[in-house]
Amino acid sequence: MGLEYRILAVRNEGSVTVAALSPDQMTGPVPVQTLREDFQKLADEATTPVVLDLRPAERIEVSLLPEVLRFNRRLRERSLRLLVCASTSVREVLALARLDRVFDVAESYDGWPWPATSST
Repeated sequence: MGLEYRILAVRNEGSVTVAALSPDQMTGPVPVQTLREDFQKLADEATTPVVLDLRPAERIEVSLLPEVLRFNRRLRERSLRLLVCASTSVREVLALARLDRVFDVAESYDGWPWPATSST
C-alpha cells in the first residue's frame, strides 16, 4: 500500500487487504489517536475488503474495540467489508459483545470474502 502506517502492518493478499497489530499493541495500552489515524488512512486507501488480523493475541485491550467499530463504519461508507480474524478467546468476547453481528468474525480469512449476509 502506498501510505505509511505508524502502527499497522498492511499488505495486499490478492482479493483482500490485511492489516495487523503486534500482540503488544493489542494487549497493552493502545495509542488510540495513532491507531485512529492509521485506520483512517487505510479506510481511505483500501480498494478491497479488509482483514484485521488479531490472531496472535489471546486477549485484546478494550479501548481497541471502539476504534475497530469506527474503522468498520468508514469501510462500509465506501462499500467495503471488514473481517476480524481472532483467536478463540477473542472471538468469544466479540460474540458476547454482539460485534459478530456488526462485522464478520472468523478464525481465518481463507476463502473470504464470503457472500454478504443481510442484517436487519
